[in-house]
Amino acid sequence: MRLTVSRPAVFAGLRAATATVLPLVVGELTGQRAFQWTALGGWLASLVDAGGAYRARARLMMVFALAGSAAAAVATLVGGDAWAATLMALLVAWGGAMLRVYGDAGSSLGVLVTVVFCAALGGAEHTPAAALLTAGLFGLGALAAMALALVVWPVRPYGPARAAVANAYHALASFARDIAHVDHAAATGADAWQALASRAHAPVRVALEDARSVLAEARARRPGASERADELLRLYDRAEQLFALIAAVAEELAAATPTSSAADASSATTRAGDVLLALADTLDATNLVLTAGRRRLPAAQPAAALDAALLQLWEEAEDDLAIVAAGASSESTARAFPLAHGSALLEEVATEAQIAEQRARALRSGEGMRDDDDARTSARRVVEALPPLPGLLPIRANLTPRSVVFRHAARLALVVALAVAVTTSLGVTHGEWIVIAALVVLQPYPGLTAERGVQRVLGTVGGGVVAALLAVVLRSPLAIAAAMFPLSVAAVALRPVHYGAFTFFLTPVFVLMAGEATGDWRLAGLRALGTAAGGALALVASRTLWPSWQSQGLPQQLASALEASRQYLRATVQAAGWTEAERARALTDARRRLGLAGNNAEATLQRSLGEPHRRWADVEAPMAFLAYLRRLNGAITVLAVAPAAPTPRAEALDAVLAELVDAVREGRTPPPLSPDLAMGSAPASGAPAALDRVLRQVQRMHAATAALAVAGAPAAEHGVAAD
Repeated sequence: MRLTVSRPAVFAGLRAATATVLPLVVGELTGQRAFQWTALGGWLASLVDAGGAYRARARLMMVFALAGSAAAAVATLVGGDAWAATLMALLVAWGGAMLRVYGDAGSSLGVLVTVVFCAALGGAEHTPAAALLTAGLFGLGALAAMALALVVWPVRPYGPARAAVANAYHALASFARDIAHVDHAAATGADAWQALASRAHAPVRVALEDARSVLAEARARRPGASERADELLRLYDRAEQLFALIAAVAEELAAATPTSSAADASSATTRAGDVLLALADTLDATNLVLTAGRRRLPAAQPAAALDAALLQLWEEAEDDLAIVAAGASSESTARAFPLAHGSALLEEVATEAQIAEQRARALRSGEGMRDDDDARTSARRVVEALPPLPGLLPIRANLTPRSVVFRHAARLALVVALAVAVTTSLGVTHGEWIVIAALVVLQPYPGLTAERGVQRVLGTVGGGVVAALLAVVLRSPLAIAAAMFPLSVAAVALRPVHYGAFTFFLTPVFVLMAGEATGDWRLAGLRALGTAAGGALALVASRTLWPSWQSQGLPQQLASALEASRQYLRATVQAAGWTEAERARALTDARRRLGLAGNNAEATLQRSLGEPHRRWADVEAPMAFLAYLRRLNGAITVLAVAPAAPTPRAEALDAVLAELVDAVREGRTPPPLSPDLAMGSAPASGAPAALDRVLRQVQRMHAATAALAVAGAPAAEHGVAAD
């Protein structure tokens, strides 16, 4: 039931609804039911459009139009022969599943082309003329959807990049609000910093990576100089720096939180939360400026609220500053220094956020933009990050049974071929619904398959009820088309938010479309039964045909995440003597690798939760490991703000982390820490204090690694780790 952090794609829903319903209306007015293929082409082409740079979207949609038309033609020709249909379904499903090696875009393309093939198998005629007509009408619908997405809707060359950067600032604002809420709760005795470290970083990193890739694509395909593009790059770079600073603030506030009682909490901690809320409003203002139309720019964000909150924070923090200045060694000092340092960081973050809002407003108004070497350097760095088109190399690299993608492709091909063979041989009415349900429910991992199956079955049953009710009320074909429009909008708009909601609104669209063609309104129940049968088939296949258990790959993912933390610490220490530009670049790159590795580990753990024989003891240790890892990364980020020169202690910490990485990868208990690292004492202030906090987090990681090794043994006993 959990929702994603994505916002509804309303404009994508409007485009999809237009591309789907308009051909149905034309077909009804002309009496040509075959225009349903045009509607299907428009609908599926709208789904394959994942946004991003215009050139990349056009390339993907054009490939889908050609491949989908070819699949429809071949399926129409072989649909009358059960053996030929089964063989072609096997090949098409395997080839489509192998496209997963090209990422989300390839996965979506492969699945939807296979859906087209399966849908065309159920056609009434299997002649060359019917194949040509089906392919032509489907391609027409796909090209119409492409025109709607890239031509009719205004084409702004840097519109996708601007939207992606705006989304990054929206994610930063949510991050700041989460910290503020936890900080306010911590001041009254609640301890939620571990939970915050586990859940809050990933959405920001995902948004930043999306902005980076879209900017790289847009800039690489438009090699000429552009002041607007350079300004977007500056805003992206500032967002990266803001992420690091806000993460450092969170770590400082966590360190300043009292562990004994709420009465020990400084009132400055509450003021810090107030500053963070004002900061979130400023970051959201940048998001609104970047996404609003130029004629509807929101009013300028007043800096007074943020400045007033900062002033109150410093007034409350005077006592903490006095404690730090006195240099007393006590528990109060241990809390006062992080809070004083956090207050200074908050002022820096506030300044950066206000500048970002001003620069975004200048970008939209066209005033005050400048051309400088820093922007050119940033542009080259981002464009260099754009990987070249990979060709067939990823396919060749995954042609091995050891590949998860290869095993999934083989599993999916067998399931689809079996479903096609049974439904075509027995003449099952709308048997393609069983095949398509199995196709879209079956995922590379059993846990994901179970989750997708439950969501699709429940969504289909609920949507079928809605379709049956609408069928009773609506008698006119034009009224049915009018009802399908908002349902189509809702389905596509909610697709990024929750798959079950997408299926709920999708079901009435296709039931009404099929019912309009056949006059049989009992199809709602038939679709629900078909979905349940296909989902059950996918679930059985995911657990019996070469299952890829996430539990087996989890240690490697955890080790990779810890290695990224080690490299981040190395970059932080080594960059102490570099120039500001060199240091910023090195740390930004290290933080990117850190965030991606952590997100991959958390995704692997999440997918493993749906596997059978999972006990809480098996899950608790990796969850604690990742939570402590986030805290370690926060401590390193604080060190990066005020880096220390290389010291023997920093080198010793690097050696300990290297040993922990090997221990996690090999599933063994790490050797004990040396006495000087196991019993380090915290200096009063300065960079050494930040390094000592890294040491404390390393000590916790050492304990978490030992607990992970102990918890790993029961998993093998239950057969989860066996592949």
